[in-house]
Amino acid sequence: MRAFKRPTIGLATRTTTTEGLSKAEGGRRKAESLRASLQQAPPSPFLLPPSRRGISLLEVLISMFVLLFGLMGVASLFPVGNFYASRGERASRGVALSDAAFDEMLARGMLKPEAWLYGDPDMATVTELNSESISPTDKSYVIHPETVFDGTARVPNPQRANIGEFNLTAGAIGPGRAFVIDPIGVAAALPPQDPENHNQFFPYAGGVKLTATMPAAWKNSLAPILEDAWPIRRVTLPAPDPTTNGGAIALPLNVADTIFSLHDTLSVELPEESDKPAIQRWRTADVDLSGSANNTPDDPSDDQLLRRQYDTTYTWLATVVPVTNDGLDALQPAHDQYGNRRYDVSVAVFYRREEVPSETSERLLEAVLLPGGELELIGVDQQSLEDATEDIRTGQWIALAGVNQTNGTFLMKWYRLLSLDDETSIDSHGHIVRRAMLDGPAWPQDPANPNEVEDLRAILLPGVVSVTTRSIPMQQN
Repeated sequence: MRAFKRPTIGLATRTTTTEGLSKAEGGRRKAESLRASLQQAPPSPFLLPPSRRGISLLEVLISMFVLLFGLMGVASLFPVGNFYASRGERASRGVALSDAAFDEMLARGMLKPEAWLYGDPDMATVTELNSESISPTDKSYVIHPETVFDGTARVPNPQRANIGEFNLTAGAIGPGRAFVIDPIGVAAALPPQDPENHNQFFPYAGGVKLTATMPAAWKNSLAPILEDAWPIRRVTLPAPDPTTNGGAIALPLNVADTIFSLHDTLSVELPEESDKPAIQRWRTADVDLSGSANNTPDDPSDDQLLRRQYDTTYTWLATVVPVTNDGLDALQPAHDQYGNRRYDVSVAVFYRREEVPSETSERLLEAVLLPGGELELIGVDQQSLEDATEDIRTGQWIALAGVNQTNGTFLMKWYRLLSLDDETSIDSHGHIVRRAMLDGPAWPQDPANPNEVEDLRAILLPGVVSVTTRSIPMQQN
């Protein structure tokens, strides 16, 4: 009898159910794991935010605004840099020209007072200076010369007893207390022959607050020689008169420009076609190789080359001021101390100077010097003060003139302008003033008023970019 095997349906069913439950659990866990993986991770400081596909219009406008101001800032550097570069170039050229000017003065004998001529524009008719001379040509000599021109030749000076002394006249005009060697200013003012210009005075006699009369405060303080006329005299140098035998004339303008200007600023002609190079012109003489005149002024092909043309942008003048009690007397070659006393000789360099002396190119103002280099410029009214300070800028130079209240000597010193107020004000004395700060030599204090120096005159010359002062003696023959 065979044994009967019971089927295991229930067991199999239970097994299948268990396996189904296990698969469902696994799926659930996988789903939970997937959901967990899809959840956003917390932000990390080390991770960059997800990039965007573009930027907004507002961001573009802000960027353009920032860029615009940046470019404007960069562009503003060019004019500022150009200003300081040109200012530095002017100062450099001024110093170089000052050194050359001192060599020029010594080489040409400009520091010989017997060679000085007063700068009157009508030397042939104005006789209040040097009226004792016998020749119109010699009426402007500061010192009595050994010989004078009588119209045909040089003859001994009739004033033999006064040779080597100041050519003084009646009327207490006096020789002057300080001298300005300015052949350019003298030659430029010669035409027209206007005796009212009073070009022998410096600055221009028709300028602001200036007459040909010395201020009373100065006259009462100055030591002898007694004089009433303005004490700063403009002088020039003599040149041979080609029309006479032994005559002399004041230095012509073309010669003065050659001697008293910087030759480094060459003039260049730019053609209309921008693709062509600049042209350097030459000064020529209408003569042949032997020196004879060609008489062909319109034909430059047969002219002789002299030198390259230059622009008289930088010019100079010199001031000579006695600094000792007997310094003025020692300017006379007949004096026993001639050549032994030292003088403050200054060279003032101009940039684009207006050559003809006028009330716009040479100005004068009353001034008061305060401690610390503060200067008060005094005007008769606000308009005259503004006119006198027009085009006077920081970095330029001005001169102060006055009397040393201790020893009675006349002084004239140069100062660099550090600052200048743009507006006028009223000082404690009720004067209309404009204040400035100066850098330069010390001015002697008044023992009776140590807090300020009064009765000064400020000489304002637009365009003075450099001044060099040296203490040197006059030249001897």
